[in-house]
Parts: sequence; structure tokens; C-alpha cells
Amino acid sequence: DLFALLIGRLIAGVGVGLASVTVPLYLAELSPPKSRGALVTLNQLAITVGILLAYLVGLFESGDQSWRIMFGLSIIPAVIQLLGMFLLPETPNYLTVTKEPKSRNKAFFKKTMTGALIVGLGLAILQQITGINTVIYYANQIFELAGFGTNISAIWASVGVGIVNVVATLFSVWLLDRVGRRPLLLVGVAGMTLSLLALATTFWLNIPSESYLSVISLMLYVAAFAIGLGPVAWLIISEIYPHQIRGRAMSLAIFANWVSNYIVSLTFLTLIEKITSAGAFFLYAAICGFAFYFVFRFVPETKGKTLKQIEKDLN
Repeated sequence: DLFALLIGRLIAGVGVGLASVTVPLYLAELSPPKSRGALVTLNQLAITVGILLAYLVGLFESGDQSWRIMFGLSIIPAVIQLLGMFLLPETPNYLTVTKEPKSRNKAFFKKTMTGALIVGLGLAILQQITGINTVIYYANQIFELAGFGTNISAIWASVGVGIVNVVATLFSVWLLDRVGRRPLLLVGVAGMTLSLLALATTFWLNIPSESYLSVISLMLYVAAFAIGLGPVAWLIISEIYPHQIRGRAMSLAIFANWVSNYIVSLTFLTLIEKITSAGAFFLYAAICGFAFYFVFRFVPETKGKTLKQIEKDLN
């Protein structure tokens, strides 16, 4: 039943949207400054593990009914998580903010909030328009364009992308509270830019070894994203907003993130048709170049600081 499928997807989408806001926020407010980076980034690590599991299920369940198995298996962790929610305490920040609704409403429109809003919205949008979910959603098609002859070969290559994503995110979790947020963002975005330039060049030149160069470039791109923009954007967004507006400001940033995700996903195949695969990836590389400038110019370092210290620095 198509209608039932759409309703189910709609409800799941609402749940994912709510979790996108509340999970990083909750982890940031409960975590001590020295380990906040690693603890908040566990959210992104869980996402990458889920993506890898989805690739693996797609590899071993390739029949007409495989999508039913994928959706059915998701029920198990969802039920476990739902039951666990009843054991979670409220954060001290939430209990404080709910006692001062008037100051919370006024705070959102103060000029001193502009910097935090620019950084949060900018990172949320750039995380998506640099093209990562075109790789996640269309990995099979990209590898087929790159010369992989069979669908199974493309799926295996996609599994490789998923493994790289998980391993690089683990590396980021380990580094975040050691080297800081800005270095990982700058190195990650620079790596994304160079990898996309290499990927676009392989499509443009159409050389015999194109398929292997494409795989290497794509995996380096995913690794760079998983070290930088992937986990660190969520972390920064959960840290930089003053406590009075943190919930609503994060909601705005995550809304911008999902809208950007939708636009990029909707336009990717059209871009390939209109400006070729090489043109599409050159475009994403240019956006990554702008993202590097944005991070260098606007994003503050938050490593080891309390949320109140970060708020004071931005103001």
C-alpha cells in the first residue's frame, strides 16, 4: 500500500527531525567540557554505523521484498531507544530556561546573537551543500557512472564507503578533545575540496583507470567529511548558542540543514544530466572552497570551554 508507506516514512521523518535537534543538544548540555567533543560526536558515529548497516542489508537482501526487511529490522533499536528514554533526566539548562520565558523570548532577537546564528546556520547549510548526501544516497549510481559493470560491484564499493565513514568518524571522536574543533574542520574541508577536484577530473578526462581513481577519490572525500564537517558541525551547533535560545536556535539550524539536504538530493541527478558528472563535482568542490573560507573566518574554537564561556566569547 503506497499510502501506508508514505505515511510511515512521514512519521519516521518527523522522528528523525526531532532527534536531529534534541540528541546533540542533550549530549552537549550534560557533558563536561573536557570530553564534550567526543560525547556529542557519538551521535554522528551512531549515524555512520546505521548507514553502513543499511548498505550491508542492501548487499545481502537484494530481492523485491528487501525493503520490508530493512524497515522491519529498524523496529528493534527504535523500541529499545524508546524504553530507554523514560530513564533520562532533564538537563540543568532546560530546568533553568523554563523558569525565565520572558528573557528567553527577548534574547533571540538581540544583536549579540547574530554571530552565533550566522555560524550555526552557515555550518548547517554548508554541511549539506558540499554534497555529502549525494554520495550517501546515490553511491551505487556514482560507482556505476565510474565504470563498475554490475550493480553488485557498485554495492560492494558503497559498503567500502560506509566502512571508511565509520572509521574516520571514530578517528574524529578520538581527536576532537585533543586538537580542537577548528583544525579538524579546516583539514576536513580542505580534504573534501581536493578529493572532489580529483573525482571531477577523473570523470572529465575519462581515463582508462577512471573507476579505481573515482573510488579512491570518493573514499578520501567521505573520510575528510567524517573527520571534519560531519561530526564537528553538529558539535559546534550544539555549543555556540546562549542557553536562553539554544533549543530554538538549534531547531532553526537543523531545519536549514534538512532543507539543504532535500535540495541537494533533488538536484543531483539533474546536475549530472545538465552539466555532466565532472561539472557537478567541480561545483561541489567550489562550494567546499567557500566552506573553508567560512570556517577560517567565522567559526570559533570551543575546545575545553564551558557553554557559558563560549557564550561570553561570542558576545
